[in-house]
Amino acid sequence: MKVIVVLLFLVGNAITTHAYKCIETERQALLTFKQGLVDYQNRLSSWTSSNKNCCTWSEIRCHDLTNHIIMLDLRPNFTYYDAGMRWGPIYGEITLSLVQLQYLEYLDLSYNGFTKIPNFIDSFTNLEYLNFSGNPLIGNIPSQLGNITKLCILDVSDTMAMSSLISNSFKWVSHLSNLTIFKMSSTNFTKAIDWFHSFKTAPSLLSLHLSNCEFPKLDYDSYFSHTNSSINSITNLDVSRSIFGSTTVSHLLNLSNNLVDLSLYSNNFNVEVTPSNSIIPHYSFQNLKSLRLLSYNQFNSTIIDTLKSLIDCNNNSLEILNLPHNNLIGPLPRDFARILNLRELDVSSNKFNGTLQESMGTLSSLELLDISWNSFSGVVSQSHLEKLSKLEYLDLSSNSLTIKLPNTWVPPFHQLQHINLRSCMIGPHFPSWLQTQSNISYIDLSYSGISDTIPLWSFNTTSNLRYLNISFNQIHSSLPNIPLESNHFPIVDLSSNRFHGNIPLNSLFNATMLNLSNNILTGFDLLFCNSVLNGNVEVLDLSNNQLFGNLPNCWFRLQNLKFLNLRDNRLFEVIPSSIASLY
Repeated sequence: MKVIVVLLFLVGNAITTHAYKCIETERQALLTFKQGLVDYQNRLSSWTSSNKNCCTWSEIRCHDLTNHIIMLDLRPNFTYYDAGMRWGPIYGEITLSLVQLQYLEYLDLSYNGFTKIPNFIDSFTNLEYLNFSGNPLIGNIPSQLGNITKLCILDVSDTMAMSSLISNSFKWVSHLSNLTIFKMSSTNFTKAIDWFHSFKTAPSLLSLHLSNCEFPKLDYDSYFSHTNSSINSITNLDVSRSIFGSTTVSHLLNLSNNLVDLSLYSNNFNVEVTPSNSIIPHYSFQNLKSLRLLSYNQFNSTIIDTLKSLIDCNNNSLEILNLPHNNLIGPLPRDFARILNLRELDVSSNKFNGTLQESMGTLSSLELLDISWNSFSGVVSQSHLEKLSKLEYLDLSSNSLTIKLPNTWVPPFHQLQHINLRSCMIGPHFPSWLQTQSNISYIDLSYSGISDTIPLWSFNTTSNLRYLNISFNQIHSSLPNIPLESNHFPIVDLSSNRFHGNIPLNSLFNATMLNLSNNILTGFDLLFCNSVLNGNVEVLDLSNNQLFGNLPNCWFRLQNLKFLNLRDNRLFEVIPSSIASLY
């Protein structure tokens, strides 16, 4: 029994000692590294010479058995940033002392102030994850990265300026047999003529992001004809906001025919998109779920045949089709109804025309529909919305559409969050079906021909309202008491209508911006100063009304008020003393 007790004691003592043991050379390496850093928020306060156990330091993780440091994560805590506080980037250099961390598997230095990737980066031979994103990186991307053969994820994206990084070759990428995700931005690789071959032959690459980059200027037809045509596994390709010729597009898509997500927006192409010029190879789209191919470019096309071909090749897989901000013309094809899984359709800010096909109402998976800023005309009826039960975002604004929905109509969707029918003919009645939407936060019914009174329900069905614009109609009633939550910072525009009567201090004044101009309001409610509500309004426009007499003397209730417009009324010239409380 005594022997057993002694053995248990020895084992227990070994476990306890081992659990708190820190590799001294690694601890010293971190202390030396810290000496060259500027840490304004004192994020590394636990890194001290008196604290012998570096495995308990912040931003560090050690192996459970060996106690070697396997993780160094200096990414800021964005929880504080999101709350409006400083997120505390760390500045300085990555010193040679860190090569002592031979067992490091995870290194995240993202969103700090580091400017260079060190040439000794390949000293970390066990790295599987390396993240330099969000740093003001400059200079060359070291080819030594290709020696870190265990690397699975490499991120040098979200750097600060165009072409701040340089790469003259990507041959090293093809050596990384385990690399699945590579993200790079703001890089000039105009001399890296091997880029296509290198990425295409990376055996495990699934996701490739080359946004905001400058590609080589080559005779791509000749170049690609001599390039290995083997197919790799890339499913996600992002070459948005980059500089290359439009004829390169089809060759870019030759990187893989397994694409699931493609982003090629904001490249300022200026070509006609037709099947004959083969700018879009159809076979590249057979598995595509997310297409952002054309958005924010200058394509000029009738587009119909191209879209039909796209639909033909992947009508069961496409989920996102975003084509905004181009010069695309012509009607939308009926064949959209065949894209059974389409969740987002955005063709805004183009030159599409014609009427909307009723078959659009059969897209039962659709969550977002945006056709704004085009030249569509005709009637939108129940049939156009018949099966859109999942719709959350609807924008038909800035067209020449007439909305004809009966007052008794109950929409198939109940979770609408955003609706914009600006410049659509809705009136004369207010769309009563809006009261069925309990989650709505954005409503724009301006310039819509409504000459009705505000309904009794007055948006009482939602407490999430953040934006309400019903301006430039002929709505005639007293001001409604619309329930607004001040913590949503709502914006309300009721201007250019026929609202009349006195102004109450009600929940309307919880709006951050409240525009009541160009109505026929005559004064302030007698109970204005006796209201229990203290408004949160910051911008208040009461100009061009018929306000008469004295202003109420209780402006201290509006402590957040920064802008007040009373122009073109019939107010007495006496300024109430409480106005001074706003300064």
